[in-house]
Formats: sequence, structure tokens, C-alpha cells
Amino acid sequence: LHSFPTRRSSDLHIVARGPVPDQKRYEAVPEHRIFVAETLSNPHKLVATSVLLLRSAKTNEQHRLVPRGSRCLALAVTLGTADRAMLVFDALIKACEARGWSVDVKDDENSSITAVSVDAEVVGVCIEELVTRLERRPDPKANRSYYHKEYDYLPTGRLTVRLDASYLGVRQSWSDGAKQRVEECLNDLMVGLVAAAEALKARRLEREAREREYRAEEERRRLAERRRQEEAGRVRALKADLNAWRICRAAREYASAMREAANTAGLLGDGAPLTGWLGWVETYADRIDPTRSPRVPRDPDPHGAHSYRADREHNDQRMDW
Repeated sequence: LHSFPTRRSSDLHIVARGPVPDQKRYEAVPEHRIFVAETLSNPHKLVATSVLLLRSAKTNEQHRLVPRGSRCLALAVTLGTADRAMLVFDALIKACEARGWSVDVKDDENSSITAVSVDAEVVGVCIEELVTRLERRPDPKANRSYYHKEYDYLPTGRLTVRLDASYLGVRQSWSDGAKQRVEECLNDLMVGLVAAAEALKARRLEREAREREYRAEEERRRLAERRRQEEAGRVRALKADLNAWRICRAAREYASAMREAANTAGLLGDGAPLTGWLGWVETYADRIDPTRSPRVPRDPDPHGAHSYRADREHNDQRMDW
């Protein structure tokens, strides 16, 4: 029998590297365990501001608090869970800052966003309370439309910490369950923040790569269009010079033939109309002859708006009709 070297178990263990695995290992250290206090003492300034706003908040039809003013942490909870939500937010924000991440409240058009900056990527965080909707039994004596349903809303006291990480392929929420509460999930939430930030970073880098490729393609199209326009301008310049050259040659041949015929017929002489006419034709041919002053011809329509009218105006100007 052939003997094969025995692999040690350590050789089979590959340590995952990267921001997310590194954060998992960090959060697994007992000293890094996040604890939520039972009472709110020395709260973070964002939490203190939110508490003041919630004290004067009104409730909506779902019994959730609607704070007035700005700079309130993103939450949708009822009066019965507001204190607990503030305790969770206080522990969450302080844990984020202990890990070197900044937390701020940004006002949106209709609400506030709690923004956590993880390595230059911003992830939104909010705390929500599940509210159960129950269809209200209709009053048989009330004049009520058949299609119009009415509902009652029942607070459950169950909280969810949610990340604004839709379509990123990462975990987005941590909720109260039968055996755990969100207070026990904050270390996992820290890992989720890093995962969301990495997904946002990947999406941003992909978007920036597409934008760079788009700009490069636009530059290629722009250069190609410029070369096309330059070539079209050279063609127009050549055609204009060829046209002038053909006309001047034809004009000289015409003047020579007419002079010979008129001389035979005795129609030439000082003051004769035909003599003046043929003199002008020969002078005009000399004036438009491009070979008399050789140069690179100019584009008669440099702006590219080439048309029959532009050709006609150019020819009229060059030929002095």
C-alpha cells in the first residue's frame, strides 16, 4: 500500500480575509460585546435631541410617533416602545463611533435619515415597530360603501433594526423573535453595516467604472466626429477649388473660341461690346484661377451646415457674380 502524507487540520483551515470576515472576528471577541443599558443616562447628543422631539410628537393613525422638527433619528415606533428604541439607538450609535464610524442625521424631503459612515460609504439605519393591521368589522347600521374597508392598528411592541440596503444582496434587518431581541443582535448588526458598506462600495466602483467607460466612449465619439467634420471640410474645400478651376479653364476655352469666331466675323475692335465682354471673361478666369496663387483651400462651410444655399452663396462670392 502506498503511504500518503497526513494533512494536519490546520492545513485545511483557511482563514477568510476581508472587511466582513475581519469584522465578524472583531465582534466575536467578548470584550467587544455591545450591551444596551436599562435606563438612558448620559445619552448621545443625537439621542438626546430625538428624545426632546419625541416628547412633543403626535401620533398617526397607526399610533406611531411623528416628531416635529428635524434632526430626529429615523424611527417609526409607538409611545410604548419609544424609550426602548432610544436605548437601542444610544448603544448602536456609541458602538459605531467606538469602531471609528461616524453617525449623523440627514434631513430628507419627508423624513430624517440616520446615516452611518463606514469607510466613506453611507448606510442608513432605522428602528421600526411592527404594527398589526386588523380589518374593522362594519357597523350594519352605518351607511358604508361596500368597497371601502376600514382598519384598526394594534402595536405589537416588536422592534426591527433595518438597514437601507435594498438590492445589495446583504442582510437588511434584525428583529425581535421568540428567543431573541434586537438588543442581542447589535454585534451582528455591526457586521451587517460593514457588509452593506462593502456592497455599496462595489456598486459605486462599478458605477464609476461605467461612467469612466462612458466618458471614454464619448471622447472617442467626439474625436471621431471631429475627424469626420475635418474630412468633410477638406472635401468641401477641394470641391470648391475644383469647381473654380473647372470654371476658369472653361472660361478661357470659351473666351478663346469666341475670340477666334468673332475675329473671323470681324466683330472685334476697339469699343466693340464683344471685345469688352471677352476681356471681362478672361480677367474673371484669372481672378478665380486657384493655380495663380497656390494655397490650401479653405472650407466654404466651416460650421458644417452645408446646403445648396451655402454652396451658391460661396460660389457667388468667389465668382463675383
